Amino acid sequence: MEQLTLARPAGGTLHAYDSGPTSRDEELVVFWHGGTPNTGEPPRPLLGPAATLGIRLLGADRPGYGGTTRDPDADVADVVPDVLAVADAAGVDRFAVLGHSGGGPRVLACAALAPERVLTAVAISSPAPADAAGLDRFVGMADGIVAEQRAVAAGRAALLTELAEAEFDESAFTPSDHAAFEGPWGWFGPNVQAALAGGLDAEADDLLAVGRPWGFALDRVRLPVLVVHGAADRMVPASHGAWLAEHLPGAELLLVADAGHIGVLEGASSVLAELRRRGRPIGRLDDPGGVQSRPSRSDRVAAGGPASCPRGARVVPHSYSCVASGPPATRRGQPRTRRPPSRRRGGCSVASSIRTRSSRRRRRRVAGTRSGSPASRRTRAAQVSSRSLASSAANGRYSGSVR
Repeated sequence: MEQLTLARPAGGTLHAYDSGPTSRDEELVVFWHGGTPNTGEPPRPLLGPAATLGIRLLGADRPGYGGTTRDPDADVADVVPDVLAVADAAGVDRFAVLGHSGGGPRVLACAALAPERVLTAVAISSPAPADAAGLDRFVGMADGIVAEQRAVAAGRAALLTELAEAEFDESAFTPSDHAAFEGPWGWFGPNVQAALAGGLDAEADDLLAVGRPWGFALDRVRLPVLVVHGAADRMVPASHGAWLAEHLPGAELLLVADAGHIGVLEGASSVLAELRRRGRPIGRLDDPGGVQSRPSRSDRVAAGGPASCPRGARVVPHSYSCVASGPPATRRGQPRTRRPPSRRRGGCSVASSIRTRSSRRRRRRVAGTRSGSPASRRTRAAQVSSRSLASSAANGRYSGSVR
């Protein structure tokens, strides 16, 4: 993975990543947007599938993470000039965008504000905007993630206190999340630690940006968008994905049965394959001759989904192996989320690292001390996903982020 150091358009340094040309005909470039707190490094579990599919992966650290200069006032829309700067430096004209959790809003920003460069978009486990009308954003969300989201709404001081002192709510992780952490997606642990190496300020900046207006209207997204969400997500409930699919002009909702915030990524190689299929110049939705063929309604409706699954959403098994596109969902609904699983012992190294930090923090408090080190701030190594919080969100919804 080549690492690049560029001048950030808004000032300072921009640190970026490039998996390099694939030497394949009709190579597709995909720009990865990670969650909160994550660096911009494209996930290691995607590198093999991407190479097989002829996909070149790009990424960039958002302000304050990794080697990119911090920018406390950056909004979600401010990611677009950074993305275009990286693409230009890599000699890439057009590309697809893919993001998880807190990276979801950034994917939509690119689709809305750079339609001449973006071919297609996929947002996984993405939160809805904080001002999403008609959405009860906390239904189905773990209590600890709700507390973070409320802290986001209360402002920077409250959020920093919450991030530094609150115990991680383990009910935010489902069995599918633990299984993902025990496999290749344990990659999140070191990545989160790297993102938090400079402290909690960057994570707070990231969450606050998603918790205020994003800097663009969703109806400006005129490209086809695939919204993927785990039906059992406790960090960013699936109702967020349903809301986005309803309010994005060209969106399709794909619900993954029994999958949580991180577990949904176990099917990410299939999402790359779908990006490969869609990733060709396809025109905008307002260009009648530009949009490629889209499957019929029967191709997108699957049986066995949550009882309240939005009409028109596709529901696939947790271990899905293919993704079929189709027309956007047309009705609002709130997919049923599962109650948090019983606490399990041992298990995923990422979740275990959080439990270890929590125990240490409790011992420090008993001794009458408080640590300000990155580890004491709940490195959230396991909140992996990316916080895209829609309403305040802090760690989990990306609201999640591997938190």
